[in-house]
Amino acid sequence: EQCERNDFPAVFEVEKLNPNDNSFSNIGWVDGQGNSVQPVYYSFNDNEVETGQDYFYRLRQIDFNGQESLSEIAHVRLRSDQNSSVLVSPNPLTNASVLQIELKEISEIRVVFLNSLGQEVGSVQPGLISTGSYSLPLNEVFKPLEAGIYTLKVFVDDIPNFVKVLKSK
Repeated sequence: EQCERNDFPAVFEVEKLNPNDNSFSNIGWVDGQGNSVQPVYYSFNDNEVETGQDYFYRLRQIDFNGQESLSEIAHVRLRSDQNSSVLVSPNPLTNASVLQIELKEISEIRVVFLNSLGQEVGSVQPGLISTGSYSLPLNEVFKPLEAGIYTLKVFVDDIPNFVKVLKSK
């Protein structure tokens, strides 16, 4: 069955929450690509932000036929690039290997291990971590079943902050 062109997204309006009155306002738009069998990625830059502040966004999709729908609200906090540092030692991994994270501001942390096929083989989300040093014994998160190459990803406030390839004996 053929779909008419007017059923596809014409535009995505980007809306930002105004904290003074808790209302969303349009800060820009991105033209829609129409229908596609391949994933289509869109981007929009908000240059009116400061580090350490919380921002809330949503998209208003307006189709060619005039129908509208709203996305879920996305929470964003811009960090400085120097918010954290990450160290893993020893590498190659042993049962004594430790992940050490230094944070300069309170942040949500998530740690993920992937095998050489890109499959998740271990993860932990310790939650909101205060400023300072945080240590995580890796054998509590990840017990390699076999020797090999693994990828460690550390997300700080849902942003990939650190990616490291590790060996296991």
